[in-house]
Amino acid sequence: MTSHHLRELTEALETARRVRMAEKAGTEDDLRVIASEKEAEMEERAQEERTASILVSLSAHDQRAIADIDRALARVEDGTYGECEGCENPIPIARLRAIPTARRCIECQEAEERRQASHATRAPSPGTGYAAEADAFDEM
Repeated sequence: MTSHHLRELTEALETARRVRMAEKAGTEDDLRVIASEKEAEMEERAQEERTASILVSLSAHDQRAIADIDRALARVEDGTYGECEGCENPIPIARLRAIPTARRCIECQEAEERRQASHATRAPSPGTGYAAEADAFDEM
């Protein structure tokens, strides 16, 4: 992946995160404060408290989407963004442009979905229950 592609996709992820937060945050000013504090010092307590209060008001769907974006940004930081979690091959740029939070290439994602579908159709053992894992990305 070229540095140009990485910058482009990182900007898309950051924009998607801001949009998700803006939908529930209420004001652009709060988001500017959060963004500037995040850039300055992620661990700063005031930023964490503001983010936490916004996240409390988000739906589970929005919380998952923001968590997916944050995980993708963390992969950018650690140098693994764009690498398939299944086969460790590069995820095509076109897929990342369509789904910036993609963790798997199409082949591995389809295999994971088949695995989840087969797991979900099996009856749980008495007294155990089960929950099918959902793919992290949902349309932005």
